[in-house]
Formats: sequence, C-alpha cells, structure tokens
Amino acid sequence: MTKGAKAEKYEYVFGGDRSKNHRSLRFFSPVVVVPVPAGCIGGFPVFRQIKKSGGVRLASDCNWLRPSNNKLGMIFDSKGDGTVKAFFGNLWKHRAHIVMALPGFLILFFIMYVPMAGLVMAFKKFDYQLGIFASPWCGLDNFQFLIQSWKTFVNMTKNTVLYYLLFTVVGTFLNVALAIMIDQMRLKKAAKTMQTLMIIPVFISYAAVQFIVYAFLAKDTGLINNALGLNVSFYSKAAYWPWILLIVKIWKDTGYGSVLYMSVLAGIDTSLYEAAEIDGANKWQQIRHITIPSLVPMITVMLLLSVGNVMRSDTGLFYQVTRNNGILYSTTQVIDSYVLGQIFKSSNFGFPAATSFFQSVIGLLLMLFANWMVRKIEPENALF
Repeated sequence: MTKGAKAEKYEYVFGGDRSKNHRSLRFFSPVVVVPVPAGCIGGFPVFRQIKKSGGVRLASDCNWLRPSNNKLGMIFDSKGDGTVKAFFGNLWKHRAHIVMALPGFLILFFIMYVPMAGLVMAFKKFDYQLGIFASPWCGLDNFQFLIQSWKTFVNMTKNTVLYYLLFTVVGTFLNVALAIMIDQMRLKKAAKTMQTLMIIPVFISYAAVQFIVYAFLAKDTGLINNALGLNVSFYSKAAYWPWILLIVKIWKDTGYGSVLYMSVLAGIDTSLYEAAEIDGANKWQQIRHITIPSLVPMITVMLLLSVGNVMRSDTGLFYQVTRNNGILYSTTQVIDSYVLGQIFKSSNFGFPAATSFFQSVIGLLLMLFANWMVRKIEPENALF
C-alpha cells in the first residue's frame, strides 16, 4: 500500500446514465485491476490491468469508471471505437457461447413471443374464413363479455386471488420445510429415495388425478365415507373444496417445488455449520441463522416470479378435479375454468384472448410493483 494514497469515489457510467450505486476505489499504484460487472456487453466478467488516467477504461472498451464529480456522458477509447463496434466485436469474440444459446433463444422466441401477435384477437370478432388479422375489429366488446355478469366476475376473480395466496403461502412454507428436512437427514440414501417418491406426483396428469380424488370422495364407494362410516356428499358441498383442492395441490407439487431450494442448500459452505457447532449452536439455531437466511434470495425470486401469475390458475385442478360441477362454483370457479367452460359453449375465440390479455396486464403490473417494493427494501434480491 502506497503511503498517503488518495481514496476517490468513483461511479459507473454506461451510455450517459449514472448508476446510483457508488463504488469506492482506492488507487495505491498507477495500475489498477477493474472487473467488468456481469450484465454489460456480452455479460461475461473479465479483468484487465489498465493505467490510471482521467477515466479508467474497462475491458469492453465502452464502459468507464470516472470520478463522480465529472460530467456524465459516454467516453470512447483513444481509437474512437464506440458502443456499436465494441458490441459486435464482443459478439464475435464469444460466438461459441452464442451458438450454444441459439437453440434456446429460438425456442423462446417462436413459442413465447411470436404467438403474442394473436393478442389482436382480443379486439376482433374472430371469423374462421377471414382469419385472425382479416377479421373485423370489435373494440372492447370481448372485454365487456368478461364482465357482463358482474356477480360472476367478482366471485371468480376473488376465488382466483385467494387461491393464489393460499397456494403460495402454504406451498412456499412446505417447499422450504421439506428441502431443509431432506438436507438435514443423516441417511443420504433414504433422503434421495424420499425425494424421488415425492417428485413422482408431478408427472401424474390431472385427468388421472380426478379419478384418484373421486375414489376418496365418492358418496357411496369413496374410501373416506366407508372407512369413517360417514355419508357425506362432497361433490355437493362447496365449503369443503378449498381444503380439498389445497391438499391435492400440496400432494402434487410440493415435492417438485422443493428441488430448487435443495440446490441452494447444497451450495452452502459446510464450514459455516462447523463454526456454528463449535460455538455451541444446536440444529435449530443453525437452521435459523444459516440455512433460512441462505434461502431468502431464492424465496424472494420465486415469489416475484409467481406474482405475474396471480390472475392465472391451474385449469386441470379447478376444472377437472372438481368435474366442473356447477354446485361448487361459489368456491371453485376461477377465471381460467370459466373461460374454458365458455370455449366449449361458444366459438368466440376473442373472449379467451381478451381474458388472457387482462390476466397478463394485471400480472405484469403486480410483478413490477412487487419488484419495486423488494428493490426498495433489499435491492440485491430484486429481479431488475
């Protein structure tokens, strides 16, 4: 360390924008090693030794660190290379990685983005002979059809949101608890066997699950009524079904949902547990102060991603398991099952398109709001 070295505050400057996150850099010699942060051109972290000058040139040739009191603006290197040239140069440099990622990009593009052109159906009166784009425009008529029965709309929207909250809270808790339980098991072979057995239900279609549920709940031949000596008609009692659907959802998805959390637990440094044990921490204290804090970033990301689907539901669960029983609509009808029922009754495909558009917009706004809240509280756990 050079005696009397001056500490200056520097900030990232990307294309004229100033990052709010300032980084303190201490220059102890004329040569400094500056890492390019992941997410800049190419997204590959690289290192280069560079000489200190008015601005510190990074490896991408178009990203700079400069004293915070300097004026904003993009600074180019001495050769005059700008953003575009550096961008394509970096693409060519990492062409092997791009070729590897190309199949996944094409699948994502054609399956997720190209079909978005069909959203115009939400504003059209679809005609089979004319096709999607030649069909006449109908304005917001398809959206009016969604709320033509205000009582039904309010009921299914309420059910959709409440089931999302119920499944998310209970599901997240059980996923984390199951992951921790399997991770703490001493017999690793038994843990692997348990993990495999609990993942199996996710591969069972709801078309088959409905018969399994019926075998338990049937009034005359159901296992529950026969085993307990009851005579309950579950398929005519709407009050039972929020709990029935919760049990089915947990049974089907909890084992698979714990896999991501188990991967996080596998990456925790074992020396942390060893140090805690030496300090006298018991198992519960280790879980509370090491395991759970390590899972918080993953839990936050999963919750943020799920917020985008707050207005969507599993059609198989609500339509097939309940057998689309009208008696149960007060507690089981959600937006997706309502739309599916309307498709079978009508050929107006503009209505499901309008409903999907409505769900997507609400989900996007809620996800942006949730991410904004997380960024205010814990910026490191935000998606963007």
